[in-house]
Amino acid sequence: MCTSRMIELSSRIAASTAILNDHFVANHLPTPSFDVDGRQDTLVPKRMVDVKAARAAITDDTEELRRLVLWPRDYLMSYSADELLSQHAITRFRLAHLFPVGGEATFGEIAAISGLSETIVRQIIRHSVVKDILQELRPGVVSHNSLAKDTVIDDRVSANCQEFWPAVAQPCDSMARFPESEVQSETMSGSLFIFRFLTEFLKIGGKETVLSDVKRFKFH
Repeated sequence: MCTSRMIELSSRIAASTAILNDHFVANHLPTPSFDVDGRQDTLVPKRMVDVKAARAAITDDTEELRRLVLWPRDYLMSYSADELLSQHAITRFRLAHLFPVGGEATFGEIAAISGLSETIVRQIIRHSVVKDILQELRPGVVSHNSLAKDTVIDDRVSANCQEFWPAVAQPCDSMARFPESEVQSETMSGSLFIFRFLTEFLKIGGKETVLSDVKRFKFH
């Protein structure tokens, strides 16, 4: 019987996951977790080439498997225009800074400090919970996860939401308005800068992060 691509990917994911897990076990390291006491980094040194390759393979293969399982129509429909909404709101209104790491706060308490309505806060927070940005361990009570201890994540997300996100929505308007222009102020060169910026590298926390790592930088 011919092995389907789904089975092939599943087997590869299992094998790569075993390599990554064996690295954690052999070095007495904690396994990945979003718990507030969890680590933020990958715990895979650059010298561990095979382990880093296994980690990259897991993310690539799981994404391909997801696409196959969804089939073309459902995969295309799975794109969400509001993907960054809760990230944007949390950084803009500093909602995650309104209660201490290790502490808790209710929707009402966050609303009272932020100036937003409790309904809006609840919607934002629950959207972020689905994305593993914050936690709602009990109904209406919010707490942090391990992201809260990352000292650069807020700036990174803020730049992504407030600078990059609005910019990448503009190229088609520019092309429609100035279809033959080569004047920088009338073209999509501003958006192209973003792609060049990401293609080369980002310096996050003093470390160079190549495009493959940036693509895998997620809250979920």
